[in-house]
Amino acid sequence: MNKAGRSAVDRKLLLVGSVPLDNSAAVFQMLAHHLGDHLTRVPDGETGSRRYWIHCQNRVLEGNPHFEPVEREVDVRDRRKDGTRPPPRFSIRSSLAEAKIGALGYAQWAIESYATLRELKRDAKVPRGWKLQVGLPTPHAFVQHLIVVGQQAEVEAVYEARMREEVRTILAAIPGDELAIQWDVASEFASIEGVRPHYYANVWDDIVERLARLGEMIPAGVELGYHLCYGDLGHRHFAEPTDAGNLTRLMNRVSASVHRTIDWFHIPVPRDRTDSAYYAPLRDLRLQVNTDLYLGLIHLTDGEEGCRRRIAAAEAVCRNFGLATECGFGRRSPSTIPQILDLHRRLAMPAEIGAERA
Repeated sequence: MNKAGRSAVDRKLLLVGSVPLDNSAAVFQMLAHHLGDHLTRVPDGETGSRRYWIHCQNRVLEGNPHFEPVEREVDVRDRRKDGTRPPPRFSIRSSLAEAKIGALGYAQWAIESYATLRELKRDAKVPRGWKLQVGLPTPHAFVQHLIVVGQQAEVEAVYEARMREEVRTILAAIPGDELAIQWDVASEFASIEGVRPHYYANVWDDIVERLARLGEMIPAGVELGYHLCYGDLGHRHFAEPTDAGNLTRLMNRVSASVHRTIDWFHIPVPRDRTDSAYYAPLRDLRLQVNTDLYLGLIHLTDGEEGCRRRIAAAEAVCRNFGLATECGFGRRSPSTIPQILDLHRRLAMPAEIGAERA
């Protein structure tokens, strides 16, 4: 199924992406202090404007002469606890042939964060073996959230071409053996679950084709991962997965379609799923031999005890998995971050060892 023979004494940990601190240097140093060598790859925290994930991309279209904003009616699923509104959607002002999208920001952010990480490594403030983990949204996420219905399919191709340029810039600036790239796959599950309109001719085939194409965009020698997600706005999913069935199906199909190594998949586990039924579909998981599976079963609200119940339920189906939260930390209070990182560290060890070292 995936990498075998891993000792339960040292479960691998994955940080999905966002960490709500002031900047990447603060993120890297906090991760080093609390987790250190438990991590092999680290995100830069997706700080600042990236806290709300894809919504940072509205600046790509604001002031763009080829697009114009269209005020959206706020769906209940889009409401934020802080009272802010989601960005407007945009429509093509004239014609698709003239529509152009400039720099997205991801290459610039990655290059700046790598420079910070390299400096901290040089000063022995973080582990030297860490790779920079760069999280990128799928083009579908951009168009579903920011482009009006009816123009999304056309703009997706334009955005994907621009994303390819961003990736090339990242690859040219950061050594491959110090880089990991993760595609964040969330809006696709809104289409799969039927909770938002889509433009696919065949939902499954079209999603798999796109995700495989994105995977092939990353050359061998650079780690590649997929973060599968059901949303995190207000710490709620846009739909509750009945079980891990659709997640398993997508992992299997993408694994069979990508012709390079996929280093990891990450999937969410809802807090209340301590039952075996949620994990049962994972018995049919068929990943590449060198692919790691991370279960997003770490929830701060029920602490170590609740997390270990979910671990036990998952172990009844598959023993070889790493641990993560369901999504990034970006919407959390910064004051909770040390606590949740320490929870990661304890859970990486068996219960009896974690209790001794707590």
